Amino acid sequence: MNKDRTNNFSPTEARVPIRTSGSLIPLKTTLETRARDSLLSVYITHVPAKKASGVLELTRKLLPEDGGYDLQHIRRFAKQTDVPDHVRDSLLGVKTDSNGQADAGPPELFLLVGATNLISLDQLHDALSPILNPITICSIKVPLLAPTSQDQAKLWSSQYWPIVYKKSNPFGPHPAIVSRAEVELQKEVRKWMDLAAEVAHSSSTAGIGEQIGAVVVQRKNGVAHTLAVAGDSRWLEWPRAGSGNVTAHAALRAIAMLERRSFAIDR
Repeated sequence: MNKDRTNNFSPTEARVPIRTSGSLIPLKTTLETRARDSLLSVYITHVPAKKASGVLELTRKLLPEDGGYDLQHIRRFAKQTDVPDHVRDSLLGVKTDSNGQADAGPPELFLLVGATNLISLDQLHDALSPILNPITICSIKVPLLAPTSQDQAKLWSSQYWPIVYKKSNPFGPHPAIVSRAEVELQKEVRKWMDLAAEVAHSSSTAGIGEQIGAVVVQRKNGVAHTLAVAGDSRWLEWPRAGSGNVTAHAALRAIAMLERRSFAIDR
């Protein structure tokens, strides 16, 4: 039975003077990944600044607690200059007078009313028309879930509607925890990346895989311990065609090593 040479990799064996560089990138949780794809259809309208508080109060009565949706990450009011062009064009394009000509005075503020599945367009129009005359309502898509970073909030603001990042992460570890971990790991990340590079070089030189390596490190009480070191072995006893045995990717092999370790401990 052939043995995978990278399973027995030792940093003392034919070390190659490899030096790496790069930066730490936290992996997103499954929920964080799914959150980016969740959109909600909402109504928006234009509101003169002097009527803003009155209209907002009325919409809150029409849609108590936003019908159960948590929209705290979405700004209720926005200036025309703060919304994406397609949103501004959609609302202003609908706002025309009886002659089909656009009103000369542009709306001062845009208001996000609430989810379209909570109230019909006719009901909303009838409720707001006594306060807003003329009234214009259209629907847009907005992120249903809160952003998990400032960069994501900026991206969504440019795509959908002004979004607020509140320095929290409901779908994964708190950003402060991630930041502290990055500071701790940064001191030794070069060491572990060099080890991954060496095992990657070993796999490639042996002809059993691509030049890819993975190292799993656990920090406990401020001390780092290596749990798994794996090189790519997709070409080991596998025809050199296509992508090879993708289940033998370095990352997947490292995970398998951790599973075997956990199984052995449990026994």
